[in-house]
Amino acid sequence: MPLSQIIARLVTQRRALVWTAAALLSAACIFILVTRLKLDTEVLNLLPRGFESVEGLKVYNHDFAQTRALTFALLCQPDDVDKLEEFALRFAQSLREQPWCTRVLAGAPIETPEGIHDLQAIAVPLLLNLESQEFQEMLGLLQPEKIEQRLHRLHQEIEAGSPRPELELRLDPLGLVGPALKPFAGNAAIEEDQPLTSPDRTMRVFLAVTNQPTIGAFDCQALMRKVNAFRLRAHAGWNGGPLEILVTGRSAYVAEISLSMRHDILVTLLGSILLVGTVFFVGFHRWLPLLGMGISLLLSCLVALAAGLLIFRELNMVTVGFCAILIGLGVDFAILIFGRYQQARNEGADHAQAVEDAVANLGRAVFFGALTTAVGFLALLLSGSAGFTQLGVMIAIGILVAGLLMTTMFFLFVPRRSSPPRHDWILALVKKYVRRMLRAPALIIWIATLLLFLLFAVALAA
Repeated sequence: MPLSQIIARLVTQRRALVWTAAALLSAACIFILVTRLKLDTEVLNLLPRGFESVEGLKVYNHDFAQTRALTFALLCQPDDVDKLEEFALRFAQSLREQPWCTRVLAGAPIETPEGIHDLQAIAVPLLLNLESQEFQEMLGLLQPEKIEQRLHRLHQEIEAGSPRPELELRLDPLGLVGPALKPFAGNAAIEEDQPLTSPDRTMRVFLAVTNQPTIGAFDCQALMRKVNAFRLRAHAGWNGGPLEILVTGRSAYVAEISLSMRHDILVTLLGSILLVGTVFFVGFHRWLPLLGMGISLLLSCLVALAAGLLIFRELNMVTVGFCAILIGLGVDFAILIFGRYQQARNEGADHAQAVEDAVANLGRAVFFGALTTAVGFLALLLSGSAGFTQLGVMIAIGILVAGLLMTTMFFLFVPRRSSPPRHDWILALVKKYVRRMLRAPALIIWIATLLLFLLFAVALAA
């Protein structure tokens, strides 16, 4: 029995079986997406692999960049700078109490107990970075008589009323921290005013380290939802003029750009569906086959995404956005198949015969068209870029599935008792064009040449 006849019997006599298979396929794809969906938002992964510069950037970005740090800023009016100083203390304390925040830097390290402890902890390793002569001098400071002389001097300065010795005793009782940090003094700007404060004192900056589990898009979005909720509550206790609480950092950027990309993907997908649906309806004036075409194309995209997750385990978000081009590729199959079906109905065939005729005459063309398109996109495997490799594989799988669905599932939405159109105006226009071209080919060539030069001039002007 020919394959076209088998397909015709399936979609006309075994419709429940085809519906069941489509439902199971959809359920399996949705299950894979829900349980395994993992999106990569790293733009560097779109670059070709194998280059030392690219790999170095990835290592730096992943291991050394402040990927889990957020920068908060309080911005007030010039008349409220005194109120900002008082409010900044409450804001920093409130920020430390948040469950997603592990550490806050609200001033110079020596102004906080944690900062003093950190400076003392790194002083000993930094001593090993000193020159040999300076290192020997530092060892000399650890002699008992040297320590006794230093403590006696600081005690005398405290009795004289100087506040500096108390700070020095708390930060550097042995006199080792200052010399250890000396190599950094030449490269660091000395703060004349309060650190992390603008010169006009209208802005205070706070550095926060979060406990974000990963730097993926979904974790960044979840964190920023908590951060934005905190920003709305953080105004409590402020009694001045307008106060802005700003935040920036990698998590904020990734969350914003991923949401923007999701919006762009949905707009592109829905726009493509609307455009091809309009073209289909204008050509055939049928709503139900149009719905079938849309469902078949969406299922093709779903299968492509699920297969991509099974193969690569993680998909680049830019790659997922490009998958919307499946809509534009698969619509051609639906238009060709349904056009041949309508032509068979116009010639007097019933529904089953028209389905068999459409599959028999155009099924092979659809298959090889999908195959050549898939092979073309599989050439992206040679690009060396993980993102484009994923795109090539997913489009190849999606276009093959689209060709299969357009020759099977699509006919489930074609009414068996629908009357054929009385007049096919598209076919009539095509016939007129072909007759005119055969009758006066020179005119067509001159018009095409003129149009080509016009487009070339527009391209050069742009």
